[in-house]
Amino acid sequence: MICLQVDVSSEAEVKNAIEYVSEHFGKLNITFSNAGVLAGGGPIREIDTAEWGRVFRINFFAMLYCSKYAVQEMAKSGKPGPLVMTSSVGGMVSTAGGFSYTCAKAAIITLAKCIACEYSNTGVRANVI
Repeated sequence: MICLQVDVSSEAEVKNAIEYVSEHFGKLNITFSNAGVLAGGGPIREIDTAEWGRVFRINFFAMLYCSKYAVQEMAKSGKPGPLVMTSSVGGMVSTAGGFSYTCAKAAIITLAKCIACEYSNTGVRANVI
C-alpha cells in the first residue's frame, strides 16, 4: 500500500500520481475518483466566478484528470479496467443556490457516459456512484 498527497485540482499532480501508482504496482487495474467541496452557492446573480472555478476544478476536473491518465496507463498495459467516480444525487436533482456543486456533479455523470460510449469496445468501463 502507498499513500500520496495530491492536489486533485492540479492536472500535473494527478498525472504524476497516476503514473507513479502504475509504475509502483506494474499496472493500473482500477481508479476510484472521489473529491468534492460544497461551496459557491447562492443566487445565480451573485455567483463568484472564481469560487465557481475552484469548485469545478475540485469536483469535476479531478475526475476528468484521473480518468484521462488512467485510460492512458490502462492502454499501455493492455489491461483495461473500471473507472469509478463519485457524483451526488445533486448531479441529478437541482436545488436552489447550489449552482456550482450541482453543475459539477452533473458534469461527472455526463463524463462517465461519454467515456463509457467512447471506450465501450476496449474493456474500459466508467461508473458513477
